[in-house]
Amino acid sequence: MTSRLARSAILIVASLMGFQFNSRTSARAEQITVRQPDYSNDLISDHGKTAACVVTLLAASPPDPRTLNFQFLSFKQSAGWKITGSLVDWNTSAMTALRARDGSFSSSSFTAPGAFEKSLTPEAQLVGILTQPDHLQAFISEFFTAPYTVAVTWQGSPDEVT
Repeated sequence: MTSRLARSAILIVASLMGFQFNSRTSARAEQITVRQPDYSNDLISDHGKTAACVVTLLAASPPDPRTLNFQFLSFKQSAGWKITGSLVDWNTSAMTALRARDGSFSSSSFTAPGAFEKSLTPEAQLVGILTQPDHLQAFISEFFTAPYTVAVTWQGSPDEVT
């Protein structure tokens, strides 16, 4: 189910990008059921005009200590994502950052792994920028309206987590 925040964010992104549209793994992957998804959004303005939109999904499944932050990034005529993660001690709320090694975004109708140029920041945050404009509308629609999969491989772990 799409949250109220996600619905409002999709309208912001659509207007920012000038769109009108209708919405609609690996064998070694470990699947985690997200029990506590939390969405938030931020708008970045430039002289009173929206320049970028960032929508963050925080996925947590206590008592599992792993958390995932998946950010949808929209700016000018492009979009992308950023993956970060942490280990949380749920008793003390202490966090330790996880360093991403690789990752991807897909859904049942959006499987375009070559559509994103991936890069790793010095802090080991994985960023994927959409380089194929013909996939832009589908990426935005799938993030906000469809069940999707975020796959990530953390440094020091041989397995992919989805």
